[in-house]
Amino acid sequence: MGEHKSHGGKLVKVIISINEGRIHDIVITGDFFIEPPDAVQKLCEKLRNIGMNDYHLMERALEDYVKRNNIMMLGVTVNDFIEAIRKAFS
Repeated sequence: MGEHKSHGGKLVKVIISINEGRIHDIVITGDFFIEPPDAVQKLCEKLRNIGMNDYHLMERALEDYVKRNNIMMLGVTVNDFIEAIRKAFS
């Protein structure tokens, strides 16, 4: 599990399971706001099967999804999610 506090003061928590060095499953929670409501689940789906140390690919996948789908994120950024993931692996 990894936790990260954003510059906006919002907490991001991730719970990750790994299989053969890749993200098998991930759950992102916290006290942030994202619209539409199913966006967090969709972001988690984008991270599945990415190598556990391939932070650049994780960031690119999340940023692409957020931009293509006009996701509104209040109090957090994609980088806050990546930082929580890094902390989960350290």
